[in-house]
Amino acid sequence: MKKSRTESRLFYHRGRRPRVLFALGSRILTGELADWSRIGLGVFVPFEDERSLDYDPIVPKLYVHKTDDDYCIHGLEVVYIEYDNITSRLRLGFQAKHEEALKSLHDVMLRITEQGSAKSQEHKLFQPDRLPSSSRANPFKQEAIQERHDWLEEKWNDRFPHLRDNHLNPEDLAGNIENYIGAVQIPVGIAGPVHVKGLYTHAHIPVPIATTEGALVSSITRGARACALAGGIRTHVIHQTMLRAPSFHFRHMQASVGFAHWLDGNREAVIAQAESVSSVAKVSDIQHFIFGDTVHVKFFYTTGDAAGQNMTTACTFMACEWIAQQISKLSTMGFIKYNIEGNLSGDKKVNHQNFIQGRGIAAVAECLIPEDILKKVLKVELHDMIEGWMAANVGARQIGMVGANINFANVVGGIFAATGQDIASVHESSIGILNMKEKDQALYICAYLPSLVIGTVGGGTALPTQQECLKMMDCAGTDRAFRMAEIIAATCLALDLSTGAAIAAGQFVSAHEKLGRNRPKAYFKLSEVSAEFFNSVLPLPNDVITHCEQVEFSNNSGATASLMSEKRQGSKGLFKFRLNTQSGEEVPVVIKLKSPDNELVELGLNLIRLSGEDRLPGLFELHYRIFGFEHSHLREIEIFQGLHQDIRQYLPKTLGCISMPERELYAIAMEDMSSFELLNSVNEMNSWTEDHIQACLKAMAHIHSKHLNQPDSLPPGHIEHFDASHIIDGRTFLDELTRYVGQRYPDIMGDLSQHMRASLERIHIFGRIMQSYHQTLTHGDFNPRNLCFRRSEGELNLCLFDWELAQFHNPQRDLIEFLGFVISPDRPIEDWQSYVDDYCRYLESYIQFDLDRPKFAELMYYNGLVFALTRLNLYCLAHNIARFPFLERLCQSVSRFILENPQRKDWS
Repeated sequence: MKKSRTESRLFYHRGRRPRVLFALGSRILTGELADWSRIGLGVFVPFEDERSLDYDPIVPKLYVHKTDDDYCIHGLEVVYIEYDNITSRLRLGFQAKHEEALKSLHDVMLRITEQGSAKSQEHKLFQPDRLPSSSRANPFKQEAIQERHDWLEEKWNDRFPHLRDNHLNPEDLAGNIENYIGAVQIPVGIAGPVHVKGLYTHAHIPVPIATTEGALVSSITRGARACALAGGIRTHVIHQTMLRAPSFHFRHMQASVGFAHWLDGNREAVIAQAESVSSVAKVSDIQHFIFGDTVHVKFFYTTGDAAGQNMTTACTFMACEWIAQQISKLSTMGFIKYNIEGNLSGDKKVNHQNFIQGRGIAAVAECLIPEDILKKVLKVELHDMIEGWMAANVGARQIGMVGANINFANVVGGIFAATGQDIASVHESSIGILNMKEKDQALYICAYLPSLVIGTVGGGTALPTQQECLKMMDCAGTDRAFRMAEIIAATCLALDLSTGAAIAAGQFVSAHEKLGRNRPKAYFKLSEVSAEFFNSVLPLPNDVITHCEQVEFSNNSGATASLMSEKRQGSKGLFKFRLNTQSGEEVPVVIKLKSPDNELVELGLNLIRLSGEDRLPGLFELHYRIFGFEHSHLREIEIFQGLHQDIRQYLPKTLGCISMPERELYAIAMEDMSSFELLNSVNEMNSWTEDHIQACLKAMAHIHSKHLNQPDSLPPGHIEHFDASHIIDGRTFLDELTRYVGQRYPDIMGDLSQHMRASLERIHIFGRIMQSYHQTLTHGDFNPRNLCFRRSEGELNLCLFDWELAQFHNPQRDLIEFLGFVISPDRPIEDWQSYVDDYCRYLESYIQFDLDRPKFAELMYYNGLVFALTRLNLYCLAHNIARFPFLERLCQSVSRFILENPQRKDWS
């Protein structure tokens, strides 16, 4: 069937195409909406064989985006079908050939485009063509503002309450805004202090930065600290000029030439007219540029402490009016008209003229930073810094950058937003030159900004919060504009120093790292493991080690350890050694060298950063305790040293543990488990038998029984107790994280993400219920990655390792994780219940009392939700780089347990 469509069409981008569902003959087909027009639409549908199609050309119902009556198009007719052999899909064209079909097509597509607003418009008399009229005498009266809000609410069915919630007095805003409805709030952070040493500033200045970009304020502060230790940043204001450039139009080029001569002869009179409007603005120069029948005239002004853009426009207008009156009297001039701006001023645009001549205030800053400060504060070598900047300079030239800098715009934009400057002037104000070179065995860095369009009076600087931010820098009021220029130039230098160092030292992704922390100087090295090392800190009982040799070892560590990259100093991970003793014995030993908890937190933060999300890194830093990372390096050692004697049988046998913070050495020496059964079997679950599962359930119950509701019996140290307030306070973070994971892995997470986000609305309820239920020592990472089996006389004995995430928690926490790994997603929900019952029977036999089974099931469901919100989300983040083969299976299994759980129906 051939295409028969002549209407212009709107095409969806791949990845943004709405889903469609319809019946074609006896088949139910699903696909994507590719395009639509006023009278029809085109869809793509996966299909194997076009020849098997047998259908009526009229499609009674076609659903777009949702299987809902509001999203159903009625009575479309198939007008063409094409089959693509390469992609194995059909392309179908539908046309609306009668009134009902046309109306439903229009309504549905409007509803999809407006995402719900169309529905409200259908039922209201709404005129979208203009804003409500209000009194020109006082558009800032509350009645006029309310009228605009009513109009918006009618259009979008939303009151926009946060816009209304501000401290501004509307009647103070005349001249700053029209059609006022409220205010946008931007977070403000204090950077620095920046040590500025100039003619107008000689102090340590706290700099307010309005931004939503994480790590920006920290980076400025880091650069400022290095510069302060080096003696401060020297600054100088070069000049101030504001430019306006009207254009005059004539009948021919000769008239243009004549006007240019006239202008030169009347220069003083023109200047007098321009300066008659303002007591502040002074004309410093007038230049002209002839282009055929047009003359562009450039008026250069000094503007005191105001940015002067509006002021100079008024001055230039007065001069132009006078010029027009004078030359209109000259019949030979051939004057037609003038325009107040001919685009030669470069106003609010990046351009070479402003870069070369300047527009606004031009300022320069410099600092000489000794190499020891570079190393101590910025963690970078002088050579690497110079080499990195040379490469960056080449990059700037290749792309045609106006000037060359790293990110002046971050400082300029942040200060402009905080202090009421004209945000649209960030373009021209951010151009400039950065340079770095070696000088006297130190880094010489210089920043030049030729076009800072700034003021400390006028415009938005009088608004309350903007005034306060200016006062923080002592830049409010008159005689302060040059001071502000010096501060901006110095702050730009500090930021580019810090950012350049982060790039050169390979720290750019981890820019949130705590600054200037005291790190151990003598890291423990793997090369230090020797016979002497064992004899002195990990001695064998009743024997002496005579020889120690490292041997090849398959590092089958858990998810956490496998993601930890090796540091430049020290070694982390699992390492195997062969020990020979004085008695002639050969002893294989595995040493686990643990990373400190701050590196684990940093790992999590780096995984979050790789998401590319703006909010997640900052939210993670606030709420990382949700994941139990704190003190993880000490917790496992404490478990091995102090666990109840009856359940040591479930741990690897150990030679000893070491904790030496001054060397950043946290180690456990344990038996070699490489010959044990099902070691690291997480991707080979078909090797698991019913006996293995039951052995785990029984051992888990035994472990849980020893500390059930007995927190005082726990090994002393850093085993945290489950605290519901952490997940309750972190609900915004968990919601954002779940949203990202659901969008990143829709095929893996499916409907689970949506249910997880919905559950956060009641997390304050079930979180408290979890905290009040039975609690015990839980492993916190109980899955096939961290366990294996000894077989003794035919009996399976669990060996459970990697205890760094252990917690005093509901026993269901370990159970949900273990069963999620071992139960196949295709098994019915009843299998879950069967294994839960098995565990309960084992636990009851140890604790000698009966559990409330319905309550246990309820808590199992709640723990499943928290496991999904925390651990599953974390796995998905790590999956971005680690690629866990088990992840899809785990997510589908847990999803089935949660979404098909009877508790879900009761709960909802």
